[in-house]
Amino acid sequence: MAAALKIDQFSLLDDGECDARIDAAKRLLGDKADVHLRDKKGLAALDLAAANEQGDVAALLVQHGAEVAAKLLDYAPVRDAVRVREAEAKARDEVRQQRE
Repeated sequence: MAAALKIDQFSLLDDGECDARIDAAKRLLGDKADVHLRDKKGLAALDLAAANEQGDVAALLVQHGAEVAAKLLDYAPVRDAVRVREAEAKARDEVRQQRE
């Protein structure tokens, strides 16, 4: 059974050291956490990471497919992670086209 990402688990990361936050996020994502779940206020883990200026966690969530609301593109780590994700997708498409 895939682990569900509990938004509360990410909010526990607020007080941690940067390395502890990213390690905890990696552990949750490694357990197949759902990056799309939202808390009672409608906030996803990416929203919380951006609001708490946890760029490392935000970028990791984007790499794992978190949906990015337009308002989050103002936050540089999210914007940069989206650019990387788009570049990787473009590279995969180019490889597929070359194989055809």
